[in-house]
Amino acid sequence: MASLPTSAAAFWDHLASALPGKSSFRVHHLSTPPSKCDAIFMPQCGTQPQKTYCEKHFLALSIHEPALLIFAIEVLVYTTESLTTLFVSKADSTGYLHLLEIPADSPSPLKTVTSVFLSHLVKCRKRKGVKLTISLFARAQDQYLFPGSSENRGKHVLDDRGLIKWWGKILDSILREYPGNVDHITSPLSASSAGHNFSDEITAEGYLIVPGFDKYETMQLYPPIAKSEPLEKRRWINGHPLRTIAPYPEAPPRCLVPHFPDDPKARFLDDLEDEVSQALDAPITNPLTPSKRPRRGEWRSVRTIEQFWDTLAYRQECSAGRIVGFLWLVFAPRKLAQPTHKNSSQTSSLEKLQSINNSQQAELGKATSLGSSIKGDATQHSSLPSSMPQSKVSLASSCQTTKTRMKSRAPKLLTGPITPRSPRIKRCAPNKSDQPSRTTVHYHWPADGRGEIILNDKEYQRAFDLLLRLDFANERLAQTNSKKWLDEVALIAGINNVNIAWGKVVFGTHNLDSEEDYLTAGSPNSILSVGNSARGKREGDESHGKERVNIRSSMNMPTHGLAQSDLKRECFVSSLNMEMSYKSIKTLPAGLIRKKAKVSPQS
Repeated sequence: MASLPTSAAAFWDHLASALPGKSSFRVHHLSTPPSKCDAIFMPQCGTQPQKTYCEKHFLALSIHEPALLIFAIEVLVYTTESLTTLFVSKADSTGYLHLLEIPADSPSPLKTVTSVFLSHLVKCRKRKGVKLTISLFARAQDQYLFPGSSENRGKHVLDDRGLIKWWGKILDSILREYPGNVDHITSPLSASSAGHNFSDEITAEGYLIVPGFDKYETMQLYPPIAKSEPLEKRRWINGHPLRTIAPYPEAPPRCLVPHFPDDPKARFLDDLEDEVSQALDAPITNPLTPSKRPRRGEWRSVRTIEQFWDTLAYRQECSAGRIVGFLWLVFAPRKLAQPTHKNSSQTSSLEKLQSINNSQQAELGKATSLGSSIKGDATQHSSLPSSMPQSKVSLASSCQTTKTRMKSRAPKLLTGPITPRSPRIKRCAPNKSDQPSRTTVHYHWPADGRGEIILNDKEYQRAFDLLLRLDFANERLAQTNSKKWLDEVALIAGINNVNIAWGKVVFGTHNLDSEEDYLTAGSPNSILSVGNSARGKREGDESHGKERVNIRSSMNMPTHGLAQSDLKRECFVSSLNMEMSYKSIKTLPAGLIRKKAKVSPQS
């Protein structure tokens, strides 16, 4: 599939071509500049955490006349020197999409907007020689971003299985834009003969894991295309890519699992971190038995990453009838970038630390063997315990020196008369040089990947908290609170004219012209979305029925004057409608028909 250029114009054109025809929406995009945050991966013992930057994106979709929010999604972009992670934090809808009266055989606008937006972020955040991953967890809830929207009868809340399949279809559409593994596509000889340079290309693989599910149960949740693929060419893997994306693949399990906000894995990690702190604070009873001493930087109850997923299945969030799916898309370049000198020195120091620990363990083993054979030799036994607390003594001395330095840096009290100073009058506009640079070693912040309104972290959190305090229980409240939130964001961003609505209006141009469009849009499984289909009869159902009658009446049209492609299309539409009409006929099975018992005549 041809890739689109990473420009804002291409994003809007692609979005308009994917939205259903004769429909218009207003897209609101907020974002923040990259700022330093806590590392998502725990560092190994003796190493410093990776320098990590976080960038927040919030995309909202509304009906522009009148202003009514119908969908929103939040994506957090974490970047380090060796990895870019797009974490889908939240996504929710209000359930008022049926007001547009979009035909039922059209593609879902919510699914389309989510897929195009994530694909746009991937294209804008690609860096040469750096891996990129999309990470999310699918867990069904009544409402995430719009309070009170669960009371709306028009909102269709998917169950756990339906939500995992919904996200799987979205990620699969992004996955198909990139090739798979080289071995799955072509051999190296044919690739070199064809003139392709795979070193500059990016491969993409999908991962899905459901705690508590085996391989065959998880395969039932794959996208439909992945189920029909051969096993050797399948792009989806039942597992996790944590060893692939982690900075140190050979590290303990606590250094392999990323820590994201409001994530079931993160809450489990917080509980397991208490074991590490207790192990570090535990006194050393017998230094001659290293196997009984707690290992530094490792959990006591969970020793492997596979055991981590098995234990996660028994937690309350992933058990008691609930299903939580963890999905990843990993985009790996053919040729990875070389680490910088700082990281190479850090890895060399880590190797030195590991070699020192191995030598210490070897000396402890020798000391135990000598102590069991020679009881009189007390010099080695006395030297070992004295060597063990030296690290603690050096750590305490270093803490003491830092405290003294902090005391010396304390400001001195000023004494004497107070002389007033004249105020300085600003002669020019303030310099806006506080904006971060566009590209550094740790992140890439292109202008095409930014939002329409750029806020700092405090302003973004203020706008986000305001949305969580509003009410979207009915249509009147949703219109009032939607306008209130849009006006408040405009005031926060410094837009003087509040009467002019911010956001870009997009007119859909997608039409169902091909047979593939009819098959994908007409099948009931493809209408899986969050809040766009109601459980009863909608207002636009009568119009849908008239359209179907008109399509079926085309069977009686004269065939002269029509091209061969038009005839094939008419035959395809008529056969599809007849198949749908046959499926809609409800019949009782033979087991539910009650037969009267035959009564023999009494003589």
